[in-house]
Amino acid sequence: RIIEDVHEFTLEKAPHLREYVFGVEIESNETIVFDKNIYKEHEKHKWCSFEEAIKLLKWPGNKTGLEKLHKIIMKETN
Repeated sequence: RIIEDVHEFTLEKAPHLREYVFGVEIESNETIVFDKNIYKEHEKHKWCSFEEAIKLLKWPGNKTGLEKLHKIIMKETN
């Protein structure tokens, strides 16, 4: 985990990491299926509010990515 560009265990300067976030608009009655997913980190999903999603995310880079996506979505819907 990286905190303020310093690795929390080694305390060495950490490289800047690029975080990719993808957003998809779907109908509320769509079903999400993970039976062909080969990546274990994506084996579950949960529909929740932006605020709950931010609380559920562990890594700062994931939170930043979701915050940026949320800003784009909110700008497009207003």
